[in-house]
Amino acid sequence: MNPEKEKKVVELCFGDIYVAKWCKANGIDYTGFDINKHFINNAKRQGYCVEFMNLRNASLIPYSDVVVMMGSLYHFHDILNELINKIMESSPSLIISEPVSNLAQRKGILGYIARKTTRVGNNDEAFRFNENSLSEVLKKISNGRWRISFRQLGKEMIVDIRRN
Repeated sequence: MNPEKEKKVVELCFGDIYVAKWCKANGIDYTGFDINKHFINNAKRQGYCVEFMNLRNASLIPYSDVVVMMGSLYHFHDILNELINKIMESSPSLIISEPVSNLAQRKGILGYIARKTTRVGNNDEAFRFNENSLSEVLKKISNGRWRISFRQLGKEMIVDIRRN
């Protein structure tokens, strides 16, 4: 993110408050949305502007210069087309950080524990993206409408999507 150009950030599924802290330190207006009341209460206690939002039934995403989503896209793999389009209608830019190498994809006890500890709803979170599946689905959704760049950093894929 460029603090000179991007003055309003919306973070979806904020979880921790790393992005919020960075925004505050750089004079950027930040609003975070999450479904987890523990995360919301923690962020509010620390003075951050955060609200409850269930992305699965959100009618719109508030306008911002950039939307950020870190480590949560896989929760929405079944509604990804709808969600990405909704985000890109509300912002000229979307930055995604998504794990593409996961313990949850393993068999055995490690995979079992990873699936159990990353669940948001009532079911285990078995679905995960890999490098190819993430880039393919985002390119398909874009259909050339947006510029998309991909950069792998260790187990994470950083995706920068911008309106043309």
